[in-house]
Amino acid sequence: MDSVTSTGGPPGSRRLLVVGLLVCCAVGLAASVPSGAAQSGANGTVEGTVTNAADEPISGATVTVMVDNHPDLTNTTNENGNYEIDEVPYDEQQLVVTHDKYEELGTDVAVSTTNSPVTEDVTLTRKMGTLTGTIVGESGPMGGEPLPEVTVTVQHDNETDREIIEATADEYEWHVETNQNNKSVITTETGGDGRYEIEVPTGDVSVNATQDGFTSTQNESDPGEEATVPNDGTATRNVDLAPVLTTVDGTVTNTEEEPIAGATVFVDADTTIWPGIDQNSLEAETDGDGTYEIRKVPSTTTTGGQRDVVASADTFETKTMSGSIPEDGLTENFDLTHVDNDITGRVIGPNGNGLHNVSVRIEGSVDGSATTGSDGRYQLSDVPFGTHTVVAEHADYETRSHSVEVGRTGEPETEQDFDLPRATDVRLSVDDVWTDLGQATETVTVRYTFDEEVEDKVNVAVEGPSSTIDNRTVTVGHEPESSYTETFQLPARSEIDDGDYTAEVSALGENASSSFAVSNAFESGAVEFSQDRYQSPAGDFVVVDVTMDDTLDEAYLLVGGDREAGERSLQNHLDVLHVTGDASFVINTRLVGTDAPSEDVYIPISDGEVTSYAHSIGAANDPDDEGVDPAGTFSDVTFQNHRGTEVADTLAEFRDEVGLTARGSPLQAGRYRLVAGGTGTVMIRDDDVPDFRHPVDRSNLVLTQPVLGEVNTYVLPPGPADQLDRFDEESGPLQLGDIGSLRADATETDTIARGDRILVEVRGSGTFGALLAGDTDHPAINEGVDSGESAPGNIGTKQFATLLERHEGIHAELTHQSLGAPNNPGSTLRFTDVASSDLYILPDDSAFQWESGDAIGDDPVVGGLYFVIDTRGSDPFDNQPRDGDELAFEMAYESPEDERYQFEDYSLADGEQPAPFDPAVEESNALEHYPYFGDDDTTVRTNDSFVFEEPYVEYRQTGLDRELMIPSSQNGVIAGNTNIAPNSDVTVQLIASDRPEPTTITVEDVTIDEDGGFEVVHDFSDLEPGERVEVEFYTPERLVGNRLLDKRGAIVVDDLDAPAYFDVSNLTAETTVAQGDRLDSIAGEVTNTGEIADRQMVEFSIDGKTVTETSTTLDSTESTTLDLSDQFVVLPPGQYEYALRTDDDEETGQLTVTETSDGNITEEDGDNGTTQTVSESPATGTTSNSASTTGNGTDADENNSDDGGNGPNGDDSQSNSVPAVPFGIGTREALGGTVLVGAVHLLGHWV
Repeated sequence: MDSVTSTGGPPGSRRLLVVGLLVCCAVGLAASVPSGAAQSGANGTVEGTVTNAADEPISGATVTVMVDNHPDLTNTTNENGNYEIDEVPYDEQQLVVTHDKYEELGTDVAVSTTNSPVTEDVTLTRKMGTLTGTIVGESGPMGGEPLPEVTVTVQHDNETDREIIEATADEYEWHVETNQNNKSVITTETGGDGRYEIEVPTGDVSVNATQDGFTSTQNESDPGEEATVPNDGTATRNVDLAPVLTTVDGTVTNTEEEPIAGATVFVDADTTIWPGIDQNSLEAETDGDGTYEIRKVPSTTTTGGQRDVVASADTFETKTMSGSIPEDGLTENFDLTHVDNDITGRVIGPNGNGLHNVSVRIEGSVDGSATTGSDGRYQLSDVPFGTHTVVAEHADYETRSHSVEVGRTGEPETEQDFDLPRATDVRLSVDDVWTDLGQATETVTVRYTFDEEVEDKVNVAVEGPSSTIDNRTVTVGHEPESSYTETFQLPARSEIDDGDYTAEVSALGENASSSFAVSNAFESGAVEFSQDRYQSPAGDFVVVDVTMDDTLDEAYLLVGGDREAGERSLQNHLDVLHVTGDASFVINTRLVGTDAPSEDVYIPISDGEVTSYAHSIGAANDPDDEGVDPAGTFSDVTFQNHRGTEVADTLAEFRDEVGLTARGSPLQAGRYRLVAGGTGTVMIRDDDVPDFRHPVDRSNLVLTQPVLGEVNTYVLPPGPADQLDRFDEESGPLQLGDIGSLRADATETDTIARGDRILVEVRGSGTFGALLAGDTDHPAINEGVDSGESAPGNIGTKQFATLLERHEGIHAELTHQSLGAPNNPGSTLRFTDVASSDLYILPDDSAFQWESGDAIGDDPVVGGLYFVIDTRGSDPFDNQPRDGDELAFEMAYESPEDERYQFEDYSLADGEQPAPFDPAVEESNALEHYPYFGDDDTTVRTNDSFVFEEPYVEYRQTGLDRELMIPSSQNGVIAGNTNIAPNSDVTVQLIASDRPEPTTITVEDVTIDEDGGFEVVHDFSDLEPGERVEVEFYTPERLVGNRLLDKRGAIVVDDLDAPAYFDVSNLTAETTVAQGDRLDSIAGEVTNTGEIADRQMVEFSIDGKTVTETSTTLDSTESTTLDLSDQFVVLPPGQYEYALRTDDDEETGQLTVTETSDGNITEEDGDNGTTQTVSESPATGTTSNSASTTGNGTDADENNSDDGGNGPNGDDSQSNSVPAVPFGIGTREALGGTVLVGAVHLLGHWV
């Protein structure tokens, strides 16, 4: 045990040292210090605080300085633990602290003049004693028996001691807890002999013992058994614990609430803490009604204490209930779940395979059944133990049953297998086996039926004469009455033999089979067409591509000879082609079946070669005959029936054998079969259709009905017909690839200006085989040929003329719409004796003109024609078109009604083939016969027209004499319209020659818009307003003599918006006129102060009403005087305002009208002898007038003539005067005779 510590060394050593020092000091003092020196002023003070281990002050402790002859150097600590001792001599002194509850403590202190007062704080160690005792049972089975593992708690009565215990728990290795009274206590446990022993601080304590199942000795009012622990002594305190015993009872039933007898119920607890009680005494067995009772069960007396009550029985699941057991007992009822066992096994058929979908059930009252899985296994779960009969049954098998014993829970499950005999036939059959051509690498398809529920595995195998192609097991599922298919790939040609092969399916110990033949040594991919169909309009071209693998270097193609669905007759064409290598060739469908040579009909365009039997050696010739086929091209071709018997020596004989007859016209629209064969053996199948004995691929040649589409007319800038850009020195003739650029430069139009190029677009199909017959190197047919200047891809005019000359039913012309006349014989485009620079024809090798490419088919595409015509000269026409001529381009496919194209008679059986362009029919009503029209078809025409015009230029800013006005500005604009082709190269040149040094302004690259509009934007500020210049408009693309399209004078103006200004001046300011007098006193001057001549209406008005309007033309700076001398007044007296007005200016004056002396005015007209009388109406005072004819009877209108004058255009400056007579103003011409007094007709009114 550790002691209470203080400063300095161990207490024992310190005490001996102090005694020695005191002896020495005493001797020294006796020798050197006078007697009584210790009582002198050489003294000091020692002070400090005494505390315990809890750092609390200790009061009542005695503190003494041990100095001989000074018994009064002592002090007792106060309630704060403080002490103070004065008069302590200077020296090393011993300080001793004592207390009855604490261990004594001594320590040294040094007191001197430099160390006083001395503070010495000390901590005292609590005195300890031993507490021991034995815990025994008070009564019951454990009466007088020592109790192990009892928890003993020691509580000190003194609070200070409890605090010291908390502070020194680790030092003394105490287990300190806080009890229910919230006080610190020391706890320990009894050993196996029931004893405990513990060292604790001395003093009064309370001892308490606690064990589960016993009444505690402590409560809130009674802390426990009391004891006093002496200093350095032992106190004994024994405790008797009273057990608390009770009863646990209840019932045990199954889940159906039926009692379970013989079930075991026990309280699961650690009985070692309860002497006299073992596990067997805590167990009971249920009686017949399922009840049980366990007596003398320790109750749960500790906080949180738990007991497990467990119930178990055979074939039932054990059940545990956890909780506390109160002092008054516990009733715990259990319902146990019964545990059964399983029956498992497998059901198999006669061949040992597991059967699926077999029903397995327990016979009798036990409810249990299962269905076997795909492996035939089943499981019957939770079957009560005992003997049962298990039955396996299925409609296709005999029923079987077995007696089985089911064990108890925990025992191995019961195994029972079944072997069922088959009761019905297995539903397995091969329905069909097929392959496309029966050749290597092809797919074989086997269709079979397997209608079984008990099995989903089928073995399918294909075996041949010397090898097995495949053998596989497949899972098909369970779908009664459904068919299944399995496909197999035949091996390569080198791995398969000809012969009969068997497809076999097997299942459930049964099998079914069917056979098919592999009858060739060629793989299906040895020869392949690139497409399933090759399409083209009848009469045009189509490309066919054939490739071969490494096993072949030659093959044969069968063309035609098929039968359309629903038809009885074969297609009326059949030919055999020989191809070598990978061949691409163009078929001219117009020449197929005619006497044209093979190279013109089947045009090779790759390294591979293609040759036609009929078009090369001739259909009636045997290739084996000497000299017929020296190269042996068709030496392997034979003609057989489906049994292999040769039926013909030649193609002609074979055609006759299958019933083909001569064709009356070229190949028409329809489908023509293409078959590739590995050998040249041609046979008649059992359906009477010709085929190769070893076909390896198939395709179709589809010919569509030709169509004649639209004709469209465009205009192009000037240039040679065969050039895209005449100014590009490196540019060669137009080629097929230039069509896009040509169209980009073209503008659709209905007028053509002389010198521009005409572009006619004709959309059509079904003509190009005839047009390009024999031209096998044309780029439109063979894209592989070198194109360029030597082969641009155009169609020569001679070629086109030849097409028109042939009886092909194709009509094309560009001609005048009206009948010719001596003065205008009309114009027609020539297709002969014309240079390509004047007329150039390009085939459209694209589908650009068509909305759908289906109309023209596959490559090579010829979708129409483009005709480019240069109109700068007269060469393309028989007569040069004139200004205003309307021309039309017409294209037609001709066909007389109820007639059709017909070849000359020829014998197909004798191998004859007709000439392609020498029909047996003649023109009918000037119409030819288009080869692709039938009896019911009639001529189809399409055309487009345009008007031929002389080129013109119209400017928008011109004067009266078409004189152009040029603005004198930096951003001047000259605008106008022309009828020449948009995008033409145009230059405008201005020449100012009325200068000492003439000035020329040239503006190039003037753009002509699609509508013919143009604007010349340039800096014209060097030109002076009023200056006259010449303007030239020319195009460098035209011929030299025709380049200048317009030349005219122009005047430079400052303000283009107001180049002329009619100024009014010198108007009579005021005048007085009597009624009936002339207005000759009113006159004014009009002057054109602008820069150009102009014409305006000049108006005289009186009182706001127009008197006259005169069309007046004035040159720049020219003036004219206008008056009202031919007008006279019939207005009432008064004042009136009059005005002289132009579009630009006006002046006004004042007119005063006075009365006449007699109120009547009579006036003789000296010109025609008529008399005029004007009077005032007596009723109203207004003036009335009337016109009557006297004298020579001439009507006033007859004298209103225009004699002309000397204005800018030969017109008088006051010509075209329009009398607009207001009420009260008149002229002779307006009144036309005598003015009568009274109610007369004046100006169309009665007054």
